[in-house]
This record gives sequence, structure tokens and C-alpha cells, in this order.
Amino acid sequence: ANDESEPILGILVYEDLFIAFYIAFVSTLLLEKGSLANIMSSILLSAVFIAVLLFLVYRGGGFFQNILKIDSDDMLVLRVVGVTVLIAGVALSAGVSEAVAAFFVGMVFSDSDYAEDIERLLEPVRYVFAAIFFFWIGLVTDPALFVKIIPLLIVAVLITGVVKFFTAYQGARFYDLNVRRSTRVGLGLITRGEFSLIIGALAAAGVGALATNTVTQTIPAFAVSYVLVMSILGTTLMQYSEYFERIAMKSDNQSP
Repeated sequence: ANDESEPILGILVYEDLFIAFYIAFVSTLLLEKGSLANIMSSILLSAVFIAVLLFLVYRGGGFFQNILKIDSDDMLVLRVVGVTVLIAGVALSAGVSEAVAAFFVGMVFSDSDYAEDIERLLEPVRYVFAAIFFFWIGLVTDPALFVKIIPLLIVAVLITGVVKFFTAYQGARFYDLNVRRSTRVGLGLITRGEFSLIIGALAAAGVGALATNTVTQTIPAFAVSYVLVMSILGTTLMQYSEYFERIAMKSDNQSP
């Protein structure tokens, strides 16, 4: 593997863990109705449920390993999907994002001896659900709003792109990578993923009762266009990474 792999994977894992907690608590704050006491109790319940999920990740591997002990591929798929849906459903009932619960279930299964088999068997299903996910995002997004959010989109891309580059760059330097490789890491991590779409959907749902229909439609449109632009930008910058690496190395050599 390249030297850049370790910092990139480390940063991505940290981001995924942080965003999992973030979505869990923000979804509670935005979607929970009622008094402050009800909101605080829901947040406490979410925290307890996430703590249980973390316990399962670190201590429940043997239990889930036994669940997957079966020779039939069909039954393996059914058990994996069944456990995931069950825990996600319990999480949803407890006020925790089902996406967060499924994320932790995936972490548990990743440490099992059946991880490669699960990945092989569920890969077609992953693409199907990914297609449905993006189909739904497109279904609730008004293309006419893209033009109206261009100024806000430009500001968001500039600010978050620069911040993401420099934070990833400094993270790579923490791993003792040189300027050239750190620049490559920074450029490679500019791309934003589907979690931005989930956050946008939560924001739209949270302000739905307080804002106009235009605002609730603008938030998903902004999230979709933002992810699209950042994906294209990140891919393009990586293609010309050598140019930016030379600039970074030249700047580093000129610094006192």
C-alpha cells in the first residue's frame, strides 16, 4: 500500500465515527418534539443506545460470529440482513438514526471470519440500495433550485474545500509524511460523501414545521449539488496532484 493509505484511512474512520454520533444527536434535536425535558431524555436514550452499540462492537464479536456460522450462502445473507434490520429498527424506535445503527453493525461484522463472504454476497445488493438511495434524493430535489443556490454553493465549496485540504494535510504531516505526500492526502480527501445528503435531509425535516416550503426544498438541493461539485472537484484535483505538489514543495522550501 502507498504511504498515504494509513493517514487517509485513519482520517476517514475518525470522520465516520464522529459523523455517526453527530447524526444520532442532531436527529434527536431536530426531530424530537415537546418540552426540553423530553428532548434531554431522548438525547440520553440515544447516548445509552450508542454506548450499547459500541459495547457490541468491542465485546460482541463472538456472539455475532456464532450467528453467522452456517454453510449456506443464502442463510448467511438472510441472517446478516435480518440482524441489521432488527438493530436498525430498534434504534429507530429509540430515536437513534437507523443509518448509525447499521454502521455499527457493519463494524461488528467486519471483525468476523465471514467478512469477505458478506462483502462478496452483499455487493450486488449494495449497488441496488445505493441506486434507490440516490433515486430518492433526486426524486425530492427540485432541479430548478440549483441556479438559485449557486452563490451559496460557491461560498461553501471554497470554505470547506480549503479547510478540508489543510486539515487533511496537517493530519498527514502528523503521520510524518513529507510535503508532497501530505499534499496528495489533502487533495484526496476534499471529496464529500453521502453523509452530507443525510445531514441535509435531517435539516430539511427539522425545519419543516418552522420554515417555508421553499427552504425545505432548498436544503436538499444544496446538499445534492454540494456533494456533486465536491466529488467532481476532488477527482479533478487528484488528476493534477503533481502540479499542486510542486507548488507545495516550492513553498515549503522558501519558508524560513
